Amino acid sequence: LPQAPLVVTRLAEARRRLAASGGAVRSGGAPKLALLPFDVRGAPIALSMELPARIGQLLGRDYRVIDPGQVAGWTARLGLGFGDLAGDPTVRRELGSALDVRLYLFGTVRSDREGLVATSSLMDAATGQRRRVREGRAKSTADLLKRASELAR
Repeated sequence: LPQAPLVVTRLAEARRRLAASGGAVRSGGAPKLALLPFDVRGAPIALSMELPARIGQLLGRDYRVIDPGQVAGWTARLGLGFGDLAGDPTVRRELGSALDVRLYLFGTVRSDREGLVATSSLMDAATGQRRRVREGRAKSTADLLKRASELAR
């Protein structure tokens, strides 16, 4: 179970609300992919939402994509933060179950002497296993957004 019993209570409440609103309808078709805000350091903070959204557009043919704003909204309502999702496998598993999510897209953007370095990683919500990790380099923010396909392959 998660480190704090309150998290279990909050996740149970999320399941109840989603079921009442029809938000976690379990159906066939493409698996759901939750886009999480990227961890950005030394680069424009707007990339934390823009880059995963761009990658999500590219992955949309294979997945039903939940945008980072929606995931952030649910985690905020539950009193959870990015650190809870990144650091606690039980929180990822339980939130994934509540939202009917199969995969999470995590990522980072860092600045170095040559420009920007971005990584993206697909993680299985149930097992925590990383399915793939991609890295891309760019000279500028605009260039990084144009090269998002490298992070989506």
